[in-house]
Amino acid sequence: MLRRGYLEQAWDPALSPRELTDLLGSREMLHKSLRRDFKDERLRLVASHPFVIDGHDLRNVPARMGVTSYLEQTFGARTVPGGLAAIGAALADRLATREVTVERGTSALDLVLRDGRVVAVRTDAGDLDADAVVCAIDPRRLPALAGFVHRTMPAIPPVIAHVGLEGDVPDLPHEVVLHGDPMLVVRANGPAWDDHRPRPARRGRAPRSRGTGSTSASRSSPGSTAPRSTSSTPGGGSPLGLLWQGRATVRDRLGPTTPIPGVYAAGAHATPGSGLPFVGLSAALVAEAIGPS
Repeated sequence: MLRRGYLEQAWDPALSPRELTDLLGSREMLHKSLRRDFKDERLRLVASHPFVIDGHDLRNVPARMGVTSYLEQTFGARTVPGGLAAIGAALADRLATREVTVERGTSALDLVLRDGRVVAVRTDAGDLDADAVVCAIDPRRLPALAGFVHRTMPAIPPVIAHVGLEGDVPDLPHEVVLHGDPMLVVRANGPAWDDHRPRPARRGRAPRSRGTGSTSASRSSPGSTAPRSTSSTPGGGSPLGLLWQGRATVRDRLGPTTPIPGVYAAGAHATPGSGLPFVGLSAALVAEAIGPS
């Protein structure tokens, strides 16, 4: 019901089935449903991993967001050789083929309205006339939209340390998650380990390095992932979209339409949420709302 009535088509409370409206308005949070359905704490850790790594408090995440597990189990989870950079390059090539002009290094400052309808986008390089505008950034950064989402907050991920490791080790899966304190996520493309293994080793999971090994580390803080607020970008933003603050967050998201005629919302901050699959779905919802050109 969630997939067809919310993720794959625009949700309209006045037209949606009562069952779907009740589900979207349910007060049950994810932490409660996980405790009820999974008696083994390790299963609860696995099920909650996508939300914890994105900086959410499970007490504020609606239980229905477990639909992400259903989607992965039903349709599979895929990786792209080359990662997001390869997707970006393929998108740029496709846009060029379709004769779409991409203005690199240009920042949107606000929307230009006339008689309540959008007519242009104000950028640091001047105004760009538009019949329709799709906002794929945090709408709080645009004064014309900020008032509609003033109750929202960006999702701030935990501090993440990236460590590059080398050594002669057994083959590892693409990703290994060790749930604990701290939580460790090992992503490997071949040998990727050295003798820096105190916590994993205590869990009996770390292969012992037989090479000399070398380590390089970098750290990303929540501040570097979600930029701070400035006068020209109210509220900052986050690539992880909006922080879940309970069931009302679904109503605080914009998209695919907005209260301003001609303005649409896609991306991590829009319906249905963050993550590459959901961002793709948000673009499809906007395309359906705009209609064929």
